[in-house]
Formats: sequence, structure tokens, C-alpha cells
Amino acid sequence: MAKQPALHTTLPLPLVKKHASPEQRRRIVELAEQGRIVNPFLHDADGDLRRILYQRAVQAKAYRTYRQYPPPAGGDLRKSAQLR
Repeated sequence: MAKQPALHTTLPLPLVKKHASPEQRRRIVELAEQGRIVNPFLHDADGDLRRILYQRAVQAKAYRTYRQYPPPAGGDLRKSAQLR
């Protein structure tokens, strides 16, 4: 069985796309069309309201964090002042 590429992310997809390079964005769109993007913390069978609200709070926090500490232009995290 050949391994298929997939994207595993805990961040909201619009946030991932926003901070991706054009080539990465193209690849993300391809993977989304193939249904190959997965958030390992979300599961269709997990319908507990507390869990759903918690996951939404985590995603909202990701937006706030990236607004306050945006990654460097071009996506090179080695240039990030927060990681020095």
C-alpha cells in the first residue's frame, strides 16, 4: 500500500492557509479536495457539547495567538524573534 500525503494540523485551516507560502497553499488546496486534511483532536463520533466548546475555544485562541505573534513573512520560523 503506497503512502498518501496528508496534512495533520491542530490549527484552523484558514489560519494555516493564511500563513503558508503560495506553493504550500496550492498543496493544501489539493489535499483538501482529496479529503486528506485531518485535525487529530476532532472526531465525528465525539459529540459531547463540552468537548465541542473546548475545541472551539482552542481554535479561537490560535487566532488570537497568531494575531499577537505573527510568524515571519515567508514562513521561515528560524527568523522568528519569538524563537530566538
